Amino acid sequence: MRERLQLYQEQALHYIHNASLALQEGDVEKASEFLWGSMAESLKAVAACKGQLLRTHQELRIFARGLAREIKEPGIEEAYSRAEKLHANFYESFLEPEDLALDMERIREAVRRLFELVETSESAVF
Repeated sequence: MRERLQLYQEQALHYIHNASLALQEGDVEKASEFLWGSMAESLKAVAACKGQLLRTHQELRIFARGLAREIKEPGIEEAYSRAEKLHANFYESFLEPEDLALDMERIREAVRRLFELVETSESAVF
């Protein structure tokens, strides 16, 4: 499990970094997809700590909702919802760079919080 967890975290950080680069280059669609990936990988990391494997959008959505309720942080579910819309933006191209910049900050904060949960999971905080 530790290996899978590390892979999820590394991918999430890699995607966040690439999202910033893509946005700087003006590629809103690519940045959108990277942000989606970062949120998804971060949720998978938390799920792995709980012995769960998430494979579908539906599983990710249900997990994000349940986690947000469990830890009483609705921002997790909200960030997931935004990330899911960003995933759609990759295909439909409906967002402006300013929209994406706001979503990027929300998702960065959610990913940071999810990483905190992973770090504290060994002491069974959540």
